[in-house]
Amino acid sequence: MTKEQITSLLDKYWEAETSVEEEKVLKAYFSSDEIEPTVRQYKTMFAHFEKQADVEYTKEFKIPTLANKTEEAKIIRLPFYKNVAAIAAILVLAIASVLVVKYALPSNEIKAIDKNSTMAATYIEIDDPEEALQYTEDALKLMAHIFNTGQEKLDQSMKTISELPVLGQN
Repeated sequence: MTKEQITSLLDKYWEAETSVEEEKVLKAYFSSDEIEPTVRQYKTMFAHFEKQADVEYTKEFKIPTLANKTEEAKIIRLPFYKNVAAIAAILVLAIASVLVVKYALPSNEIKAIDKNSTMAATYIEIDDPEEALQYTEDALKLMAHIFNTGQEKLDQSMKTISELPVLGQN
């Protein structure tokens, strides 16, 4: 076989465009003793492929499926202290959220929503559309202020982070 033919077949092989017959030709060529020096490096690879093609798996192999499963599903119960810890965590989060709503909002913004209430959110039934529009605008202004305050804090934190030195940079 000529150098050009082998190079052409190898190029097709690397692009996964060879047929089974062409791959057999390559295997036969690299099994022989007359190999071009420019492609001699691939002889061990094709020898390895040939050796691995003869390997047979002799152990029995079962794919686990639900149809093969005979035992009932087990219910795993968490120990009592883990249940108590989960309930305590939920309670802490609930109390923390109530305290954040109550104390994190400035009192003048709370009064802007409802002059008679000290809570951040109350149910008010309004019949007049203009008054309803005003309450809605006030609520949206409050939310915008809260989000802008959070955005300002985030911007400050990001600025601080961006000013930190990075390892490996001069």
